[in-house]
Amino acid sequence: MGRGALPMYDLPGVERDVDLLWAAIAERIGADPVRLRPDDLHRHWRSGAFVLSQTCGLPLVETLNEVTVVGVFTTAAGVGDGSHYQSVIIEPLRPCSGPVAINSWDSLSGWVSLGCVLTEPWPGDVVLTGGHRMSLREVGAGRASMASLDAVTLKILSRTEPDLLAAVRVVRPGPLVPCLPLITPDPKNVQGLRTALAAVVREPALRPSLDRLSITGFVPLDLSAYNEVHKLVTRAKRTLPRP
Repeated sequence: MGRGALPMYDLPGVERDVDLLWAAIAERIGADPVRLRPDDLHRHWRSGAFVLSQTCGLPLVETLNEVTVVGVFTTAAGVGDGSHYQSVIIEPLRPCSGPVAINSWDSLSGWVSLGCVLTEPWPGDVVLTGGHRMSLREVGAGRASMASLDAVTLKILSRTEPDLLAAVRVVRPGPLVPCLPLITPDPKNVQGLRTALAAVVREPALRPSLDRLSITGFVPLDLSAYNEVHKLVTRAKRTLPRP
C-alpha cells in the first residue's frame, strides 16, 4: 500500500491534526495509514513513492513535470470559494532597515509574492530562513524588515503561537494565487482521490481538526489553474532576483 505526505502545514501544535487527516484519507483510498514526513521534500515529490502529497505552486510549475494535480483544500484564509489565497506581507512594529526575510527561493508565497508587491528592485540584503515560521520570528525580532507569509500558516500560528504575531503588523496582501496543490504521481488515481478528499472534508468527526488546519473543503483543480504563476515569477525576478 502507498503512503501519503501532507507536509506543507505540519506546524508545531497541529501535527496530530494532520495525522488524523491523512488517516481519514488513507482509510478512504486503501493506503497505508502511516504518513510520510520527508526530510527532502523535492526528492520526495520527484520520487513517485507516494499516493498523495501536497506541494507549493512554484515547484509544481518549475520542476514537477511528472506529477498530476488532484485539487486543493479550500481554506478559511482563502478568497472567493477558498481555492485561492493571498499571502500576507508583514513588517516589524518598529521599522528597521534590515534584510527582507524569505523562507525559500522556491516558495510561491514567500519569494514570488513578496517580489510581486515590490515596486522597485530590492536594494538590500536577503536572509533565507528555511520556513514561514522562522521568517515571522526574524521580522518580529527586528532582524528583518519585511516578509511574505503563507496565509494559512499565519492563521494557524495566530492560534498556536500568538506571541509571534504580536511583534509584527500586516502591511498588505500579496497577489491572488491558487492554494497549495495536492498531487499524485499516478494520473489514474486522480478521480478516486478527488472522490475520497471530497468525502473526507465532510466527515463530522474530523471537523475539529479541519478547523484547526483552516480547511473548509476540497475543490478539484488541474495544472492549468497555475498558469498565472509563470507571469508572477517573471515579475518577482525583476524586483527580487534569485541568485
